[in-house]
Amino acid sequence: MKICQSCGICCTHTEMILSSDDVQRILDYFSKKSQNIDFFEFDGRFYRLKNIDDHCVFYIPNEKKCLIYPIRPMGCRFYPMIFDQSRNKCILDDECPHNRIFYSNPSRFKAICLSLRKWIFSHILNQTRS
Repeated sequence: MKICQSCGICCTHTEMILSSDDVQRILDYFSKKSQNIDFFEFDGRFYRLKNIDDHCVFYIPNEKKCLIYPIRPMGCRFYPMIFDQSRNKCILDDECPHNRIFYSNPSRFKAICLSLRKWIFSHILNQTRS
């Protein structure tokens, strides 16, 4: 399995949608450290990661490092695979300069796409119906 090249492009100008599970996992992580952190916003439909200075609140640009990498949101874990709702299919985000190294195996792409679709429909779209 290929890993991130740590360029950080995916962490800048992010519009990452969070599930309620993502929010709770991150809240739990910081509460164990007795820290409060303002990391998400609600746009009336979705929870989203906040941006500070045009990057994710958890991204340290000069170190090209994510402060919560082990517990990062599911959308970050699937990235650079994203679900294109208008075409009803999984695609690789062209903003990631290394997107092809992650899912070069067609059967792996298909399996991860199925997981992404299940996650979206069970955790994200159900959120909007509540």
